[in-house]
Amino acid sequence: MIFPESLQQAAAASQETLPLYRDWAVDWKNGRLLLQNGMPFLVEGREALKVWIYKALRTRPATFVAYAPGYGLRPVSGLGETDEAAALLQQRIIRALSRSPYITGVGGFSFTREEDWLRVSFTVDTVYGNMETEVMEEQ
Repeated sequence: MIFPESLQQAAAASQETLPLYRDWAVDWKNGRLLLQNGMPFLVEGREALKVWIYKALRTRPATFVAYAPGYGLRPVSGLGETDEAAALLQQRIIRALSRSPYITGVGGFSFTREEDWLRVSFTVDTVYGNMETEVMEEQ
């Protein structure tokens, strides 16, 4: 897994003291909060961390005041033109996800070009196990 060594050590040390992660349930098909009896509800652990990862990879920094400065994934221009742009996107994904103490590593990147899009698939190591994840970025 690609992760700065100091972050790996901090994540390992904090795993023992981290509370159970919670976030609002998401209707993945429609990209909205999932409702139960007409009300949003919380999910925990692995499912909650999936929500955090989803939001971190699809939020552009400085877009919403609800998020801390630097939260989210900064776009990379020229993705269809150079391998360096894809490598920069990989670094930005790692940086975006390293903000969570529940994530212990990110790696196994693969890139697939699809018309005007670049599909990036990778593995996220978390305190709740590994998750296969992907993000689509416009080229």
